[in-house]
Amino acid sequence: TQWADQDFDGYGDNAVGFEPDACVSILGNSTTDRFGCLDDDGDGFSNNDGVWLVSNGADACNAVKAYSNLDRNGCPDEDGDVASDPDPT
Repeated sequence: TQWADQDFDGYGDNAVGFEPDACVSILGNSTTDRFGCLDDDGDGFSNNDGVWLVSNGADACNAVKAYSNLDRNGCPDEDGDVASDPDPT
């Protein structure tokens, strides 16, 4: 269902095909909330880019590679319950 990939990140440009690139002109590595967008910490959740926000599913803790996905995506989850740990005070 994909036949072109203008940014060569492995996700195709056909928006209605399988796993389409959400950021077609950016060589990205996100694999969880969107495919083929920038993911600076490498946890699979794409960066908050001003259009795709934390409220949409972007990485809420982009400075740390972490995998919470219940309340905030990509934040530390020390007890493994998929909910993010509280922020340090």
